[in-house]
Amino acid sequence: MMGHSFCARIVMVFANAVSPTTATFQMAFMLLLQTLWQCLSVCFSLKNWIEIALISSLSRLIHWPTCHDIEVGPQYNYKANETGHGKVETISRDAQGQFISGGLTGIVELLDDGTVLKSPFPDAEMENHILDIAKEASIYHCVGPHERLVQILGHSRDGLILEYMKNSDLKTYIQA
Repeated sequence: MMGHSFCARIVMVFANAVSPTTATFQMAFMLLLQTLWQCLSVCFSLKNWIEIALISSLSRLIHWPTCHDIEVGPQYNYKANETGHGKVETISRDAQGQFISGGLTGIVELLDDGTVLKSPFPDAEMENHILDIAKEASIYHCVGPHERLVQILGHSRDGLILEYMKNSDLKTYIQA
């Protein structure tokens, strides 16, 4: 990125100019340089924000183990590992559809209409899971429709409605 010393050198070059045309050009160039400097600052700030807010969160999600303790059925239990207090936590909820997967923030189920519901885990962290799913929805809306991305069909506090991808999730598809 350009430093302030680079800008100072450009000002020194134009300061030695004597004609009125050069002075006008100098003012216009300095305004353009200032605008460019501000744009670059915004771009680098945005890049840093993306690295902090998005990439670190995504890497946390990618490396987080999936939950294999979920039983399929009209009602299933998620048995958490022992908590810090030496207790085992059992969480029950009614299934909305056919279980597909479980992850860090929610449970993914295939609904009767052929769509997929990603709903938040009903545990002590449920409010955080709801916020995480809302962030995911906002990312889908910001990115917009794309032929290589799953499409979001709806979002509410209850979860995300997504299109069903017949070849399963990306990890399973790549490993096949």
